[in-house]
Amino acid sequence: MLKTLPALSDTRVAEAMLDALPGNRRSFSELAHGWRVRRSDCQIASGYVSDNAQGNAVEFALNHDRLVDTQSEVLAMLRWLQYQRQHYGERDVNVHQRSEAVSWFRIGFATLDEALKFLQEFKSERQRFDFRARWQLPEGAAISLVETAVTAIGNRSNEELALACIPVLITHVLAQRDEVMTTITYEDLAERLDRRDMHGDPMALGMGDVLGRAMLHIDQAAKLMREEVPYLTTVVVDKSGPDRGLPGIGLGGRWPNYPTLSREEKADQVELEYLRILRFGSHWRNVLSVLQLPGDAPDSNAADGNRRDGRAGGESPQHRALKEFIAAQPALVGAQPDIQSHCEYGLRSGDAIDVLFKSATEWIGVEVKASTSDGNLRDYERGLYQVVKYKAVLEAQARIDHPLRPPKVRVLLALELALPLELRPVAKALAVDLIEHIGEQSEFAIAKNMRWSV
Repeated sequence: MLKTLPALSDTRVAEAMLDALPGNRRSFSELAHGWRVRRSDCQIASGYVSDNAQGNAVEFALNHDRLVDTQSEVLAMLRWLQYQRQHYGERDVNVHQRSEAVSWFRIGFATLDEALKFLQEFKSERQRFDFRARWQLPEGAAISLVETAVTAIGNRSNEELALACIPVLITHVLAQRDEVMTTITYEDLAERLDRRDMHGDPMALGMGDVLGRAMLHIDQAAKLMREEVPYLTTVVVDKSGPDRGLPGIGLGGRWPNYPTLSREEKADQVELEYLRILRFGSHWRNVLSVLQLPGDAPDSNAADGNRRDGRAGGESPQHRALKEFIAAQPALVGAQPDIQSHCEYGLRSGDAIDVLFKSATEWIGVEVKASTSDGNLRDYERGLYQVVKYKAVLEAQARIDHPLRPPKVRVLLALELALPLELRPVAKALAVDLIEHIGEQSEFAIAKNMRWSV
């Protein structure tokens, strides 16, 4: 049974809540062990004076979305609330409701006086006329919503989890290689955020709300940066169901047509967004900086200058070794030993082909897929279509550059491993020539080891 309300509290907590919290026509109703504060359009807070975590005289659940006058206040207010939670001992709290309020900010107090003092300070901050002067921390206090967030899910709101997941996703993106995106499931992300259910298992349910909130903050950063920021949260995908391996239908809020697309069309749209995300590169660190979020994201290949136009992850050692090996082995593609070879040859379409061999009579292009593409069917498929595209562009350039006698153009797809069986009919239909199993050649193994030992 729930404990009865302590006589000590009479209604001072409820009256102080009503006085401190915003909104016209506020009212409070009595719960079995506390109070619920409402305004005309919604509930904005709950206060509990019994059935609390051990040692807590009072606990509050605050609907932070409804406690600000402008959305731009949210981050500053959350940092201020986090500071208060630290100041009062970062006490564990109970989750009294299993509904919407679970995502609210929660804070506990050892005494009634501490709770009343907190409400008075909250009221003073809200009454500051200048929004920019609200929610200021004491001089010298540095609060990171991510680094200081307690691990218990009952103590973290979805807003805090949203801020915590942004550095996680950006770090993941900047660790990718060769423009190949490895996705994360909702369950994987819940595990990384230590978001768990009552049994201690990663809780994927409700992660859509967390990711939606994360994108709202990223959009705010985009406005300050004056840049269009890609749809970062698309890297989080369903683990099962008809859209297994794809983002959930929640994307319909930003891509209205997404829920109506076929699976193949969804995959095409998402794959294009992944390229935008990867090519946003080091600008993701600017997002972290603008939002004042921590994150020591890896600066891949920075030491050897091997990044591709600042793109996320840059080029892997495997890809570069394969590319350079092919460039040094013209016989692999049936070219003459003295033919000129180029790596990362720029095309007039704005693309760059991995290797191009050029002579007066023949141009041979090679698109490379290293072992980093293994298991990523979409990247191999993209390679097939890249061959078709590059062949058309090179033939056009050959006609313009040599109108009387254009060189013959061939373009091939070279693979460290083998093309997946599912894509062999596609390669045949597109008439794409393949060079496979280069990784099994002893000469390549020596070249790759030499590359890695540098």
